[in-house]
Amino acid sequence: MRLALTTAVLLSACASGDHTAWEDVPLCAASLVESLPVDGEDVIGTNAQVVLWFDGAMIDHGGATLTTDPPVDYTYTVVDDRVVFEPAVLLDEDTTYTWTAELCATQVASGTFTTRTEGDAVEDPDALLDRTFSMDLLDADWLEPSGTGGDLLASYFGGIFLVGVQDVTDTELDVMFAVGEDIGGGQVQQDPCYQTVDFEPADFTRNPYFELGPKRMPLEVEGQSVMLDSVQIFGALVDDGTDLADAELKADADLRQLGADWETYCDYGALLGITCTSCETDGEEACVKLHVADIAGRVQAGVVVAEVLDPDAECGIGDTKETDTSGGGA
Repeated sequence: MRLALTTAVLLSACASGDHTAWEDVPLCAASLVESLPVDGEDVIGTNAQVVLWFDGAMIDHGGATLTTDPPVDYTYTVVDDRVVFEPAVLLDEDTTYTWTAELCATQVASGTFTTRTEGDAVEDPDALLDRTFSMDLLDADWLEPSGTGGDLLASYFGGIFLVGVQDVTDTELDVMFAVGEDIGGGQVQQDPCYQTVDFEPADFTRNPYFELGPKRMPLEVEGQSVMLDSVQIFGALVDDGTDLADAELKADADLRQLGADWETYCDYGALLGITCTSCETDGEEACVKLHVADIAGRVQAGVVVAEVLDPDAECGIGDTKETDTSGGGA
């Protein structure tokens, strides 16, 4: 999905002195190797990011800009070996954008992409009632953390989740979040051993696009109940509401919930590109930001998400978690 550039661009506008390790290289002296979206891609969502990959970790000394035609305001963050540009507002549907990325006033990449219409608006929103979509976070693109760190956190926090439509109107979409389990043959069902999460109704005036959250949500990680803060889910219904596309999940994971030695997790994670940042709750540098993109959502025929408030009482024989394990999972 990434565009391999034919020529790596070496910038030196902000560099000072000789660098013997890429970990010490400032943003403006990094060598660009790949970019996303692919030039000319025409199925991009209206929340499209532009991501630039560089050779080695970088230090953000500023100086990154992205200009587009038609113009859109983009903000950027530096995450390990990437610069991620994110639009301040949703892009226009069915529109071709030309973009140019600069670091320290030097152009490093450019291209075009076309946003899709996000699927035709669901003509009969009532048809979505009790419809359930499965989302497999393991079969997605972990933007943050990336690489080995992303693979590690995917193994902890990944898995199959269900988004069940509880109610729908022309203006609001009310969904419930649950953990799913693969029972084979491409079939997924709800796992009653985990507590469900009821999101606040989402704005559905941009049918078929929706945004959920932010919400605090519990997960089960290696037998321990942990909380994800500021959980947000984005997506668009396609094929008249039978599938999801361009879904994304963002959240903060507080590693202090994994035990008293949480600082060890941060130290070990730093070696794998996982950065502990300040938690929104108290400012302690113990949280890891999660950002998962390109999540496909598939409708699960016959599956209706049921509310689970007490997993211990509803988790029976043959389910994926033993009944004597503490509750509180997602």
